[in-house]
Amino acid sequence: MATILLVDDDEFFRNAVRLILEQERWSVAEAPNGKVAKDILSAGKFDVVVSDIQMPYLNGVELLEWIVQHKKTPVILMTGFSHILETQKAYELGASSFITKPFKDADIATAIKKFFNRLKKKKKFKKLTLMSFIAKSLLRIL
Repeated sequence: MATILLVDDDEFFRNAVRLILEQERWSVAEAPNGKVAKDILSAGKFDVVVSDIQMPYLNGVELLEWIVQHKKTPVILMTGFSHILETQKAYELGASSFITKPFKDADIATAIKKFFNRLKKKKKFKKLTLMSFIAKSLLRIL
């Protein structure tokens, strides 16, 4: 089961998204802002962080910067069209994906499923590449 940290300062929205994600049988932890999310991430391991960009105390882009430096956990950012500059900066920092607000219930689950599928393919490719390297190395030795 995938573990997701959901970060958004809008409690009603966060609860609604949590319910959608739990219907997919994902384990979901919540944080009301980036500062709390940092504390939660420091104490545990998550498969992905899904975060809003506009939040008090520590916004989504600042949280992304911290995660890239300290945790290496993939980050999917939720953003409205009005936050194009933050989205560009987040992309440059290494955000894994973006979900544009507002979205339909199924859109967020689909976006996260697509993200996990890409991650599986990437891991499978790395495994195949490593196996090819080992096989070629053995052939050279023999």
